[in-house]
Amino acid sequence: GRWPKTAFLTRVATNMADAGKKILLFTTEMTAHQMVSRIMPYKASVDAWRFRKLRLEWIHHKAVSDVCATMHDKYEMWICDLPRPSLAEINTAITRVKPDVIVIDYLQRIAKPRAENVTRSVDELMASIKTMCIQHRVVGFLGCQMNRIVDREKGMPRLSDLRDGGSIEAESDQVLLLHTEPTTERDGVIQITGLLEKNRHGQTGTIQFVLERNLIEFTEAHGTDGARPQGSNQGGA
Repeated sequence: GRWPKTAFLTRVATNMADAGKKILLFTTEMTAHQMVSRIMPYKASVDAWRFRKLRLEWIHHKAVSDVCATMHDKYEMWICDLPRPSLAEINTAITRVKPDVIVIDYLQRIAKPRAENVTRSVDELMASIKTMCIQHRVVGFLGCQMNRIVDREKGMPRLSDLRDGGSIEAESDQVLLLHTEPTTERDGVIQITGLLEKNRHGQTGTIQFVLERNLIEFTEAHGTDGARPQGSNQGGA
């Protein structure tokens, strides 16, 4: 679903920023202000609904102010909230910001090149994004929707369920599929299975995550065994 996808990509961006990387985040379904409202809850340990309803008490204002001061001094994060960015606009933003990492949420919202069919346009789009990453020497994280109906044993998705074509898999260095069962939410905490189905730089396997709705906090489950996504010094999507 969109909720885990966006929460995961947001956490990737903030983790990278925490590590001192310069981040360019493309958020196509919300404004920059809304994206900040997603980042602040878990950073300040303040429930997300308080941001949505503007119900911050004094203690919350202090926590938010402290986090803002820290982020202002430490973070290098640019948020682009064009609702349907073109490849040219993405390339221009990368050229201006000169980030270490780009995060795009998500592929289906990018304006696609003209082609004779959807599959061909996605092929060209993925090739262009991969080329941009290599040319600018940036690491790219790209969100993508799954097909609406995933008809598999136990409901687990596969690479073939990626929406709009096999070029998404072909051009990607790593592919992580996020899966939730309807019964896995308990007390506002959602259990999420991450299937690292492709990894050019290491092992594949399964990772367990949890998403806490109140804080919109996406973290790896404690005590998890299995593969862990490994980064690359080369550009890639």
